[in-house]
Amino acid sequence: MLIRHTKYEYSMLEPPILSYLRLHSEINQALLYGCLTEVCVRKTCFDLMMRGYEVYVVVDAVASIHLREKEVALEAMRDVGANLLTRDMVQRELEN
Repeated sequence: MLIRHTKYEYSMLEPPILSYLRLHSEINQALLYGCLTEVCVRKTCFDLMMRGYEVYVVVDAVASIHLREKEVALEAMRDVGANLLTRDMVQRELEN
């Protein structure tokens, strides 16, 4: 299921998304991609993981202004248990 939402905070977990997730308690995984890996993607990842979701971050579908910040953010997300994948890995999983 793909959920699209224009966000206004660093984390994607704003009231409309939280309400949706509460209504669909069968959802236990999230696939993240987006801009500013070290801010928005990281904050969303941590918020989801604190709520018990299994998080997958698509490493070649996230961005940062500075490469080192992206690398450190990805390491931090991996260190707390997020799964790091490439777009090709995601595509192969979806095809199965």
